[in-house]
Amino acid sequence: MDTNNTSIMFDVERSLRESPPNYPKGITFKKRIITNRNNIIRQFQPRNLTLQIDNIAPIRISYEVNGILYDQPVKATEVNSKDSKKLNLLAGYTRDAAEEVLGWDATMVDVLEFDTPRTRREFMYTTNIVKNPRTGNTNPDLAKGVVDAVNERSVKNDDVDILAFLDVVAADKTEKQKAAILKLARKLKSPYANMVPYDGPRANSRLKELGYQYGGQSNKDVEGIAYARPTGYSKGVFWDALEIAKKYGGTTFAPVTIYGYIENPKPSELEADRKSWLKDFKKMEEKMIDVVSYGMDMSIGDARKDLKCPFVFGGFLPQEITQNTSNKIKETGLVDEYGNPFIG
Repeated sequence: MDTNNTSIMFDVERSLRESPPNYPKGITFKKRIITNRNNIIRQFQPRNLTLQIDNIAPIRISYEVNGILYDQPVKATEVNSKDSKKLNLLAGYTRDAAEEVLGWDATMVDVLEFDTPRTRREFMYTTNIVKNPRTGNTNPDLAKGVVDAVNERSVKNDDVDILAFLDVVAADKTEKQKAAILKLARKLKSPYANMVPYDGPRANSRLKELGYQYGGQSNKDVEGIAYARPTGYSKGVFWDALEIAKKYGGTTFAPVTIYGYIENPKPSELEADRKSWLKDFKKMEEKMIDVVSYGMDMSIGDARKDLKCPFVFGGFLPQEITQNTSNKIKETGLVDEYGNPFIG
């Protein structure tokens, strides 16, 4: 088979014979068809990241070397609820991307129906617990799946039901790995309705929304140097920031603003966690004193007296969204450890 030919000839009967549609309970197989790739809607990607070339290449090569692997399950779709002539792609996004690279104008898919939204969501992940020519779920993929499932209310927003969901969609993971996935998911979706969790990318995104610098100098619309951190002290940020601060500080170090956030905040512990963060933040200055004392052969006391530390606390990201009697959210901008508007 010439897989570089845009008009690929699929053998549906052979595919059904070598890879019969054997789906779990709750999933109804309707038909296996050949359809024009333009009929497919690709807005249901279950993975956490956009498709990567490194993931697509092995599948493209597999197609080029082996042709269609008829003993493997085909891509899975469902009929689009708004246009019955269109199909929602639920599983097989990386294979679909490889077919796009090869210029195929048609593809073979199964059309399915699901008893419940949870069954549908579980299927979108269990179908990736396989080897090539498909790529497996990463922990971020599965964390995204947890958040999507909770948001659509097919999974309860509690750890017990989430872990039960992971027992299905992450059946190839160890219990320790599932716990890590849950922890990752909790950085994206809090179990508390009035708490906003953050991971690094979301914290940076929030700072950008608020009009502040982040990620060193990633916000080109704002001057200065700044980082958002879940811990007050970070060895990596310390050295990275000093490099930039030295470059732009002239005869001294330029100021470096550090914003704080709590990854998975709890209402009863948020204030205490923020206070612990600030205590940890003091280590940045202490580390700077050690560096200056050693590099300039000074005593710790003299270094502490003469040093102007470049690290400046810039406030905590807003994380408590409790509404007051006027229906106003408690934290909307940068705050101090008590949740009051931050004054630098």
